[in-house]
Parts: sequence; structure tokens; C-alpha cells
Amino acid sequence: MSLSKKEEEYFETIVAFDHAKTHEEKDKYFNKMLILREYKSIKLLEKEQYIYFSHWYVPVVRELVTHPQYRDDPSWIAEQIIPPISKAKVCKAIKLLEDLGMIKKEGSKWIQTTNNTISTPSEVISLAVVKYHKDIISLARESIDRFKLNERDIRSVTIGLSKDGFEHIKKRLEAFWKELLDFSNTQNNIEQVMQINMQAFPLTKQITQENKNE
Repeated sequence: MSLSKKEEEYFETIVAFDHAKTHEEKDKYFNKMLILREYKSIKLLEKEQYIYFSHWYVPVVRELVTHPQYRDDPSWIAEQIIPPISKAKVCKAIKLLEDLGMIKKEGSKWIQTTNNTISTPSEVISLAVVKYHKDIISLARESIDRFKLNERDIRSVTIGLSKDGFEHIKKRLEAFWKELLDFSNTQNNIEQVMQINMQAFPLTKQITQENKNE
């Protein structure tokens, strides 16, 4: 194919990424692709998008940086977050949010912008979102021991459903999710940043009607 050494390495990395079986393997080869990528503008967009979704605390920083008590001291944000993160991570998150147009300075205050839609290749988004969900679910597990009962709300239920029943549940969850987002927009006096998760996943194989009859 008459490829240069760098082009050959990049091609091999793409093939390895495509054949990777686990999220961890894909994550490894994707980061290598970013390093090898020659087109800097594309590389920058993909890398920033990836960092935003692959670090659970970036959306938290976005909420806190616009808080009335924030006085341009990243240490204050670092002290508020549970579990704690470093001041350096807060500074990088603020810079990332500003570069992505998700926050901007108005006078001495930061505000959230409406220009918060980022478009990048779907594989980038899916890779980062998978990591984000893994991290958030891990935090949810830790919250059982980290917080008192009156500081958290964790529920679970195991139910049998038909395929149509599951689709009905999904629509109900989506409706509630939209209602929750609308409600969050009415909250002006923010006293705490909360993480709210909703998960629905199989605990058995799908049982066909034929198998039931048997």
C-alpha cells in the first residue's frame, strides 16, 4: 500500500480498534489513534469530546462553576465534589467546558450557554459514554456506604415482562426523564449537585413462547 511507517502504524491501530472485543481494548486503541492523528483540528474535537464524556466530574464542574458562591477559585469546586478531585482537574474541566462553548464568562461570572451540542463520530461518543456510565454506576454503588439513608435514594425491583411490556416501561421512563430535565430547569437556588440514574437490564435470557409451551 506504499504507506509510511507512521501511516502503517495508524492503519494497524485502526484494525486493532475495529477487532477489539472489550471496551478497555477499544479505549486503549482509540487513545493511540488520537496521538497518531495528523489532522489537528479533527483530533482536537474528538479528544475534547472524549474527555468530556469520559470523566464523570466534568458535568459536575459545569454545575458548580456557575454557582453564586463560586469566586473564580477552582479549589472551592474541588472541595465541594464527592468523592474529592484535585484542583488541577477542576481547572482542566473549566478550560474544556469553555473550549466546547458550554460555559462562558460574563463580567466576573460564568454562565451556562445554550450552545452545548457537540457533533463527533458516533464511535467516539459511544466509547466515552460507556466509560461514563461505568464510572457513574460505580459511584452509585459506593454511595450506599458513603451517604446516610436520608441523603440518598436507591431502589430496585425484579419483574417479569413481555417484550411489549418492556417497551412500555422504556416509554414511561423516557417520559419521566424529560419531566425531570424540565424540572431541573426551574431550580434557581441550587444547594447541591445530584446524580440521578435509571437502569433497566435483563437478568435472564429471552424466553420465547415456544419454550414456555414446552
